[in-house]
Formats: sequence, structure tokens, C-alpha cells
Amino acid sequence: MVVDEVSEILSFDQTNWLTPYIAFNTEKQQGAKNIFEKDFFKFMNNSVYGKTMENVRKYQDVKLMKMNNKRDEKAFLKKVSSPRFKYGHPLGDTLVGAHMGKASVTLNKPIIIGASVLGLSKLHMYRFWYGYVKEKYSDNAQLGYMDTDSFIILIMTEDIYKDMAKRPDIFDLNDSKTIGLFKDETPDSVITESFHINSKLYHYVLADKSTNSRHKGDELIDKSSLSEQEAKDLAMRTEANLMTLVYRVYLFGKEVFYAKNVGI
Repeated sequence: MVVDEVSEILSFDQTNWLTPYIAFNTEKQQGAKNIFEKDFFKFMNNSVYGKTMENVRKYQDVKLMKMNNKRDEKAFLKKVSSPRFKYGHPLGDTLVGAHMGKASVTLNKPIIIGASVLGLSKLHMYRFWYGYVKEKYSDNAQLGYMDTDSFIILIMTEDIYKDMAKRPDIFDLNDSKTIGLFKDETPDSVITESFHINSKLYHYVLADKSTNSRHKGDELIDKSSLSEQEAKDLAMRTEANLMTLVYRVYLFGKEVFYAKNVGI
């Protein structure tokens, strides 16, 4: 990576004011005795970053409106005609949620904090990819997917776990929850197949035939979207679940897939 142009520089005072809070939650997570406690203290840390980066312009007012008669329909149509109307969400046969944009917003989120956290995260991720993975494996490592704090990488090596064990300064093999170390999210089975569509939109298959999907912003696909032949293929191929088949058909086939979006 070569920086050939700098358009803007931001300068501000820096202190480790959040360190005690992060360290406290991390310590509690390390000593957690059940899944609830582990997830709770993990989310307590993650939520701080999320709140600093909230886009208040996306806030909405939601009005629940009955649809029992003409008068109710007229009231709903009045909402629809408003320039602040976003969409309607059916909540049953006689109830609909009218989603309205805010008339005014207050820009009161410390976005510079979230931007700093994101910048440090990117630096850590790039150092791992270029300073360790590409330096060690060169062309034998292919990047499939990358998010703020995660990778899906194809690495062709004799024993990846032996390689990881040699670098305890990079990898957390004991689930110690140490900040900054990378861990294997599928320690019980290796990934044999994966599909990456967009950020937080992926699907992978494990060696034990189990699968995992992330579809942020998109609803899961039901069987009604498959053709008769695809349904037969699904029944015959018991080792592949529905989502895996859908990804294969629409990514590598010639068909176009349309996802349902219920709204107005």
C-alpha cells in the first residue's frame, strides 16, 4: 500500500480514557462461568463503539395505526403523503407501522471516537494480513472475506494449527479473550466451502456438514423460491442445507434470484 495523496489531517487530544472500562469488561468476560456472562461483557464493550458511530439521521418515528375502516385508511394515507414517510410495515391484518423520518435531529454523537477506533482496527487488521499472513504464506494465502475484526482466509499449508501454535503473540488458542489476539471461530471443524456477497453477508460450510450464515439486512430465503428441479436436488443432496444450495445455484448458475421485501 502506497499513500500518494493526503487530502485532510485531523488533530485532537488523545488519552486512554476508555481503557479502564474496556479492561474491566474484558476481565469479567475472561472469568465468566456461562455463555450469558461471556456475551454480556462482550456486548458491553462492543456497544460503546456502536453508540459513538450512530447515524442520528437514520432515526425514525414509528406510528402504529389500525386499519379497521375507511377512516383508519384515510389517516394512514395522510402519513404516506408526508415527505417524512419512509415505508409501511404490516403487523397483521388490521395493524400497520408507519415509519417516518425525524423532523429534526441533534448531531450529538462523538463520531471522532468511533472513527479513531475503526482506524486502529483497520491498522491492526492490515498489519496481520500484510505483516504476517502474506509475509509467511505469500500466494498460498487468499483473502475471501474481511470485516472490521474478522477474516475468512484460504491458506494452503501443511498444518495451519501448528503454524498458529508457533505464534502465541498473534493467536489465542486457549480462548483467553486477550484483546488484540486472533482466534479460530470454528475450532471444532474446518471450513470447506464459503460464499461472500457483501459486508456482513456470507455463508460457509464446515467439514462436519454444519453451516453458518450472516445475512444482516436480508431475510433468509424460504423453499418457495426454489424451482421444482432445485427442490428435487435439495432432497437428493442431504449433505447440503437449503442456504448452501441457494448460494451455489444463484452464484455459479445462470439464474437470477429476487429476494422478497415486504413493505410499502
